[in-house]
Amino acid sequence: MDMKAAVGLLGMAMLTGCGADGASPGGGRAPANAASGGAAADGAGGAGSGDSAGSGGNPGDGTAGAGDGGAGSNTGGTAPNTGGAAPNTGGAAPGTDAGAVDPTAIDRIDQNLERLRALDVFEVGSVIAPASSYCTTPCADPLWGRTATDLERFTNAAETAAQTPSFSYACTEDVDLNLTTLRALGVVDIGAILVATPANNPNCYNLPCQSDIDAAGQLNYLRDAKLEAIAVAVKAP
Repeated sequence: MDMKAAVGLLGMAMLTGCGADGASPGGGRAPANAASGGAAADGAGGAGSGDSAGSGGNPGDGTAGAGDGGAGSNTGGTAPNTGGAAPNTGGAAPGTDAGAVDPTAIDRIDQNLERLRALDVFEVGSVIAPASSYCTTPCADPLWGRTATDLERFTNAAETAAQTPSFSYACTEDVDLNLTTLRALGVVDIGAILVATPANNPNCYNLPCQSDIDAAGQLNYLRDAKLEAIAVAVKAP
């Protein structure tokens, strides 16, 4: 996302900040060159537009799917982030509809991964193979059909949620918790949140100008808010 476009999207309408202390948006998550731990730095311009809807699949409703069985209940809160993705056991992922499997979703796995990357919020790796499947890459195994269907439903929900970022007071504080929520789905490898880095500017003694620093902070704030909205949308009931 273009950094100036991100600033324009946030605008002056946001009166509360992203930090737990209710600071202004500019006081939220620091740009990459001032952040610490777990964040993936990107260029000053960012990647694709985070709030643009992707193509393919059915639009998600941004809410956790209510299954009639198969979806694990959340009895222990959010699992700690151990750095790896949760195993895919072949059942419906939390926050997804445990209903009918769409076998054709296997053909859209790569497309759905690209749709997730186009959100420009977090690093997206590969789809996670079902642990009980007889093949480690997408194949005609019904377990892969379930995995591909869950991936598509997650992608639909994430695209919808990202259109209405959750500018809560704690969205920056909850970045790691929200990433853990997405990883717990066990459908796709989720990496670090993307972090904008202000570029050095010859007009500011080859250091980032304050306007560049502010723009990077606004883009990072927007990403935190989108991540929060996505995590809420897919969280297991």
